[in-house]
Amino acid sequence: PCDGSSGRCEIGEDGAPLCVNTSRGQGIDCNTKKAWYCGYTGEFFQPTCLYTDKFDCFNTMCYGAGDKVNTTITCDQSANRCGVNKLTGEPTCEKGNTGSGVMCGEGKWRCESDKGTGLAVCVPHKNLVGLWVAVVLILVIVAAIAAVLWLRRKRQRDDRVSLISREI
Repeated sequence: PCDGSSGRCEIGEDGAPLCVNTSRGQGIDCNTKKAWYCGYTGEFFQPTCLYTDKFDCFNTMCYGAGDKVNTTITCDQSANRCGVNKLTGEPTCEKGNTGSGVMCGEGKWRCESDKGTGLAVCVPHKNLVGLWVAVVLILVIVAAIAAVLWLRRKRQRDDRVSLISREI
């Protein structure tokens, strides 16, 4: 993480995001009231201040930069954050601050990670109440049909017994 009171995000000579200890010059000033670190965003890997917000759903993959932009590694960003090796451009998973994600909150949404990209997404909870109602309704109908068939057979047996006993 950079100290926002004395550092700025810039791109280093090797293309990696770099925290420079100066508050002047080119780069991006970050909000000093939040924890942040320098990272890449966008197609052209612009230096950006990435904030360690209070997410409850975190990304699970990190991406490289430069020639390694298509290289990915698994990284649980609930306790780690993504970085890039300054020399090779390969992605790294760094312990410390949390990484990127989204806030799903409680209620109708639950957290999932996209299996292809590792991005955190909020998806609606599957409401199984309707399914359970349908299953119970089907079981009641099946039980009612079975009871009707059993009563019919019993009456037919009773009718046969009474006809047989009248003949004797």
